[in-house]
Amino acid sequence: LKKINSTINFQIVSPSVWAWRSGRVKQLRKFVDTTFCLFKFEHEYLKKHDVNSFHVGHPFQDIEKVEDVSSIKNRYGINNDSECLTFLVGSRGSEISNMLPIYKKVIKKVYENNKSYSFLFPVANQDHKNIIQAELSELEPPVFVQIDKMKEFLSLSTFTVSTSGTASLEAACYGNIPIICYKTSLINYLILKPLMQTNLIGLPNLILGKNVFPELLQNQCTPNEIFDAFILARENKDQLALRVANVKDLIKGNGMTEGARYLLERVDSASRSR
Repeated sequence: LKKINSTINFQIVSPSVWAWRSGRVKQLRKFVDTTFCLFKFEHEYLKKHDVNSFHVGHPFQDIEKVEDVSSIKNRYGINNDSECLTFLVGSRGSEISNMLPIYKKVIKKVYENNKSYSFLFPVANQDHKNIIQAELSELEPPVFVQIDKMKEFLSLSTFTVSTSGTASLEAACYGNIPIICYKTSLINYLILKPLMQTNLIGLPNLILGKNVFPELLQNQCTPNEIFDAFILARENKDQLALRVANVKDLIKGNGMTEGARYLLERVDSASRSR
């Protein structure tokens, strides 16, 4: 398309060139007139590499918690006096297979430490619900698995154990302190590790530009390590809650309206110059 003089190319949502396969930034510079970025750190990375970009911001900036938590607990049979810990186990079958046995042991350890906890699993579909319920059915602790109830469950919890990805950012935007976990097969890890351009993998930490929230990866992603990170996060809840609020502030960009105006101005300018 770029070979056609009259064509203006816009990239809606930047590829993760800052994280891996950084050579792709050359293609953006050569073939794309403007890249619209969800995150400020992406925008700054592209500017540093002479790629024209516009920081539009992330739609999670508009997230709002459900205030009436008692009605949510009553709806799903959750004890009104219980504290809630949400697990975001992943959106792919391989992630669920890798992470669920680990999270199962974490649930046992948390419940042994504090019997007031209920454990929440919002899932995307019935297949995932069936897998999780089958794996956790014999547990003594109260576990609740529901489809499409991310907003409700994250409104109940203060902490979230999250398989790394967009879910950790969504949790933070609901005011949850994320404990970010990821484990894959050894072969996948050995292939992916050399391609990574950053030591951080959690979006909340990338947005803050430092390792604020726990990241437990590969060999560190064990029940004991996750439990210890949870206990430490509880002890530092007030300080971490402030950083969670910072995350939501930092994902605000120029906005969709300004992004659309910018795009139309570029198109109009190009049309008049023909």
